[in-house]
Amino acid sequence: MVIFNLFLKISLQKLYNNNTRINWKRKPHRRTQEEIKIIERYFTENDKIIPRIGDIVKIGFKIREGNKERAQYYEGTTISKKNSGINLSYTTRKTSYGVGVERNFLLHSPRVDSLIVKQNSKVRRSKLYFLRLRSGKAARLKRKFY
Repeated sequence: MVIFNLFLKISLQKLYNNNTRINWKRKPHRRTQEEIKIIERYFTENDKIIPRIGDIVKIGFKIREGNKERAQYYEGTTISKKNSGINLSYTTRKTSYGVGVERNFLLHSPRVDSLIVKQNSKVRRSKLYFLRLRSGKAARLKRKFY
């Protein structure tokens, strides 16, 4: 445990900006939030597009088939977002051959190859779970133009 704490201390000091300071004499359970924030800041990608609720997005995610990896694309409507920071995930829904399919994606996952917002929609809800009960033209959302 002592070796791990020493390793964590050294690796976190490398991640710091010169201005950031952590009081290492604090109790370990009080330090952890600061350490987690620093690690999250290091691993989050700031150039990622965060989809809004109601957006139609095209997501390319990596799939391993045997020895090869390829990108498979999934296009659907974003119906919910959860969490924040490095744990931000969103749920997309599409109808495929008359069956509704929902998938959850982590925004900062290394498996997500690309994310393209195809269309924005005007919505007044934070969760669009009512789309599960609708099909066809009833499941359309009003388009939002910028």
